[in-house]
Amino acid sequence: MRIQIFSALALSIFTISALSFSQPPDWENCAVIGINKEPAHCTLMPFDTPEQAKAGDQTQSAYFKSLNGKWKFKWSKDPDSRPADFYKPDYDVSGWDEIPVPSNWQLQGCGTPLYTNSTYPFKKDPPYVMGTPPESYTNYSARNPVGSYRTTFTIPDNWDGRKVFIHFDGVDSAFYLWLNGQKVGYSQGSRTPAEFDLSPYLKQGENILAAEVYRYSDGSYLEDQDFWRLSGIFRDVYLFSTPMLHIRDFFARPELEASYRDATLNLSVLVRNYGKTVERSAAIEATLYDPAGRQMDAIVMSWRHSNIEPDIDTLFLLTAPVKNPLKWTAETPNLYRLVIALKDDSGRILETVGCNIGFRKVEIKDGVLLVNGKYIYMKGVNRHEHDPDTGHYVSRESMIRDIVLMKQHNINTVRTCHYPDAPLWYDLCDRYGLYIIDEANIESHGMRYGKDSPAKRPEFYEAHMDRTISMVERDKNHPCVTFWSLGNEAGWGRNFIQTWEWIKQRDPSRPTHYHRGETYVDVVSPMYPSIGSIIRHAESDDLRPLIMCEYSHAMGNSCGGLNDYWIAIKKYRKLQGGSIWDCVDQGLRKTDPATGKEFWAYGGDFGDKPNDGNFCINGLVQPDRKPNPHLSEVKKVYQNVSVRPVDIKTGVFEVKNEYVFTNLKDLLEADWELMQDGRIIRQGKLGQLDIEPGEKMQVKLPLANTVFDPAGEYYVKINFSLADAQSWAPAGYLIAWDQFPVHAPESSASMPNPGGRKPGIKQNKQTIAISNDQFTTVFDKTHGALASYKVNGREMLASPLVPNFWRVPTDNDNGNKMPERLGIWKNAGKNASVESIEVHVQMKLDAG
Repeated sequence: MRIQIFSALALSIFTISALSFSQPPDWENCAVIGINKEPAHCTLMPFDTPEQAKAGDQTQSAYFKSLNGKWKFKWSKDPDSRPADFYKPDYDVSGWDEIPVPSNWQLQGCGTPLYTNSTYPFKKDPPYVMGTPPESYTNYSARNPVGSYRTTFTIPDNWDGRKVFIHFDGVDSAFYLWLNGQKVGYSQGSRTPAEFDLSPYLKQGENILAAEVYRYSDGSYLEDQDFWRLSGIFRDVYLFSTPMLHIRDFFARPELEASYRDATLNLSVLVRNYGKTVERSAAIEATLYDPAGRQMDAIVMSWRHSNIEPDIDTLFLLTAPVKNPLKWTAETPNLYRLVIALKDDSGRILETVGCNIGFRKVEIKDGVLLVNGKYIYMKGVNRHEHDPDTGHYVSRESMIRDIVLMKQHNINTVRTCHYPDAPLWYDLCDRYGLYIIDEANIESHGMRYGKDSPAKRPEFYEAHMDRTISMVERDKNHPCVTFWSLGNEAGWGRNFIQTWEWIKQRDPSRPTHYHRGETYVDVVSPMYPSIGSIIRHAESDDLRPLIMCEYSHAMGNSCGGLNDYWIAIKKYRKLQGGSIWDCVDQGLRKTDPATGKEFWAYGGDFGDKPNDGNFCINGLVQPDRKPNPHLSEVKKVYQNVSVRPVDIKTGVFEVKNEYVFTNLKDLLEADWELMQDGRIIRQGKLGQLDIEPGEKMQVKLPLANTVFDPAGEYYVKINFSLADAQSWAPAGYLIAWDQFPVHAPESSASMPNPGGRKPGIKQNKQTIAISNDQFTTVFDKTHGALASYKVNGREMLASPLVPNFWRVPTDNDNGNKMPERLGIWKNAGKNASVESIEVHVQMKLDAG
């Protein structure tokens, strides 16, 4: 009895306490990460026929309607000043401005773009974002800007009697949604989809859609990436319609058997009955098409279920053997098309969906990463989604530009730092061929890694899990996705252990990654390690490959040490590459009002505070994708062909094919050039060399009888260019090259006498002078410097030749505090003193 009384008393106290304090808003409440959102699923679009699903253009579906375009928009500096009732149908927004969707509102003249690496741009007080920051902060006066969006749409007639969903590919950072004045739901987690069922709120004719977007939320604590802090509906928005019996999700898992020749296609399909009654039966039929678009008659799978219950997912499991399919790799991106049809009890097709799949196997065996049983190097970059004009909205054309540049420069891997990219990116990487490290939208860098890290805090568990599940479920069918990455720079704790456990249960076919290389994950992935430290790992007992998530910081004049890393990588089998930081300079296009000249703006150029200055300008290419000089260094180091001289005098060289899945003759043709003093004097073709992956071949150039000018400098260069046009470069595009000296100019062992009589030597306390009637050389005894050199009375030196042990620091030097650590060398030459002096004069007269 006493226990019951205590329980009742405790409940009473709790009720009173709860009433005494107001609940925080959803966007400052870790317990609320979504309201009425649909469960995560793979990217899909319903079609009427298998032919439409095979073509796969979602914009051509009768059940797709884009909502991209101009929306009515109102920017408010904080939640209190927002138009709270704007979602009501009778609220007049006719006087509002318009904003393009998708876009970031800061780049449309509303609010301030802000760049910071890890410092939170609001007062750090999780989960709250409305605290009072320092007065210098941008959000001191604009505490948490809100964007109010309104648009209208009508539903096509052929959607009558069907379910209607709205899909947001990305909204930063949190938002509410209303339709026709009724609240639909809430979402946070800006880099994975937010999907809502609009069916209960629709009406005939014009529908009024309203979205209220918050710049900051408690989710912002997990979105502390090194990038511009920009807001709004920045990815595509569309409606789609489904039948009442619908393929809600599917997972296609092509699995290669032990010899990597034949395969099994395993397919799981979730069918949702949105009706109120049991459906007697339904069938799933799946058909596979080869890369040439031909139906594979032997690969038609079907499965029928009885009694499809309402409001639950019914699982269909299908499997089929596939004999020796063409394999998918970054070098050979062979794609098959899978089409799935849902049929009702009478055999009528209700809907079809489709996706591209690739037959490939990723595994870690004996301490190394293998793709289709072959050892590979990950020659990678990190890539933020960035455009100099549209910010975090990146067009299809921009994505293709990035991929083309990567393929042209021998890059085969991209880490999606530090969030999942737009869905289209993965489709393109499947088609062009890139290995993707797909990273969850989790970075809490500014909280550091101690006890306050959200990775350790139970109130952030649901957010960690939701972001991980949303990424994996969305992207699971893409062959390009090679690793699942738990996140970046967010410490370590129970929340990550649980997301790792969930991934390993959901998709054991892919290795896991995290930048700290915790013992749970499958690869060691350090950040900016020294070469010595990666060698120590290679020689350690840790039976995991090491693949650097970030290395060779490409800021300013950089990447000069890249080859040093790769000398070590190629020496030790457990070292398998890494991803350069990073791909694109994150500059925003801005015009100087004083001069009218455009420039690339970085942190602080918009008056944004706090900021990290030009630390966002650290890419291999400029914001408009113009290559920076160090991209050429990357291309050379990452190239997949190498040449070694065997006997230069007779012109014998050894060519090694370092591709993993490509015979050299199927991609490249070779030619050679002999250059004298930088000018081509002879050249010839070697053709398409038949060299299997990993193999070598000797070639002989006609150099044996070459007569060299004694004063000339001669080099031979062997080039490898595309034999045929590829989707990413024209025929003849240079992919790899090596160059070797074959003859050096003859030189005199000593300088000739400048002329005149034998020189004399004069000394005093300050100087030593050596002179004759034609020249005078003066050395300073204090510093040991050559102070003057005159020929026929004319001074040849602009200033004394003082030893210099310093150079202008680069951005990366400043970043690692080189000037502070090594500043003693800055004036070492100027401050040098002479301890002893000896004078020796040696003359060599010119012949004659």
